[in-house]
Amino acid sequence: MRFSPASPLNGIVDSLLTATEPVDRAKAENIRWESRLAAVRIAHYEGEIGSPDPEDFATGHGDYVANHINLRRDTGEPACFAAANAPALLPTLAPAERLVRVEDMTGWAERIFGRDNPADLKDSERLKAAFESGSAEFTAFLKTWNEAADLRPMFAAVVGDLDDLRPDWRGSWWTALPELLGLGHLGAATSHPRALALMEYPASRVLDEAGSVDPAHRFAAPTVIDHHLNAYFCPSPVPAKGAAICYGRAVNLTARGTLVCEMIHRHISYRPEDVKAIVVLTETGPWATVPDMRAAHLTALRSQPGWAGFGVDATGS
Repeated sequence: MRFSPASPLNGIVDSLLTATEPVDRAKAENIRWESRLAAVRIAHYEGEIGSPDPEDFATGHGDYVANHINLRRDTGEPACFAAANAPALLPTLAPAERLVRVEDMTGWAERIFGRDNPADLKDSERLKAAFESGSAEFTAFLKTWNEAADLRPMFAAVVGDLDDLRPDWRGSWWTALPELLGLGHLGAATSHPRALALMEYPASRVLDEAGSVDPAHRFAAPTVIDHHLNAYFCPSPVPAKGAAICYGRAVNLTARGTLVCEMIHRHISYRPEDVKAIVVLTETGPWATVPDMRAAHLTALRSQPGWAGFGVDATGS
């Protein structure tokens, strides 16, 4: 992705491509490698970001996401599900297609149950126990969460794709899904435990959810401006015309280059039956380094027909 010739954003991204920290370089690479954005969305993003100092670029990007993607329910629909995002929109999924995602429930448990110590397991364990007992407390928790959540896009994968790649993923989903789906932000430690939930539901839920988004626009390949800057994400190349698979491709955190299909879809409100399991983690990994996982991902991408040149020249367009 290149901005208009006079935009200072081009120089800012170029400078970040030579940053010392691999995470900073990865975020700049994602911007430069993004190829599934229409000119109108790039121009809008550029206008919203303005002329930030290089140090403030991530802040400006975050402001764009807050104002145009992670929207409150009374402020419109995310830009990624508008007609202007046509290059990244996906064909409508069959209603019966099963989707899966992992939710980090840690913050919600602390917020709803009223505690504020992230190292305290009581909120997470209370949530897990409420779920496993099928109590009214869990139903009430889910209702409060649904009412408070914003309309940010939901990252998801196709159950059938995971079943084909790793048939036993359900037995250790709390390890397998973060690894396969590039969920590096879900790291846990003794000092910061996490409550993770396995969510599974049919695509019909996305299609039937109330909202003004055209049903034909409710699924998309994620682009770099549809979420906060993230070194564990990599934009997907433009698929060949008529290609069977046009989803995004998730970065494998263990540098295995598995290329699991990923998408974002319009927000849904959860039902109790969507929650298949909850675990409380105090450790994760081991995962590869950011440079190693991204190198493996690029190698796998470039092995696909027509994608040999993807990301070869980070300073190119």
